[in-house]
Amino acid sequence: MRHFTALTAAGQLRAEGPREAAAHFTQPAMSEAYERSFHGALPLPPGELDALVASGVNAFLRLDGTGD
Repeated sequence: MRHFTALTAAGQLRAEGPREAAAHFTQPAMSEAYERSFHGALPLPPGELDALVASGVNAFLRLDGTGD
C-alpha cells in the first residue's frame, strides 16, 4: 500500500487515493491468471503467469497512470 500512497501523493496516479489505486491494480493484474488457473487449482504453463501479470500492470498504467 505504501507504493500506491506515494504514487498517488506524487500525482502519478489518477485514482482518488491509495486504496482505489490498489483495487484498480489488482483486477487487471490478477483476474485473468485466476480465471485461467481455475482460481489457482491448476498450474499455469511456465512464463504464462509473468506474461499475464505484466499485461495487467501495463493496462493499469495506461488507465490510471498520468504518464509522468
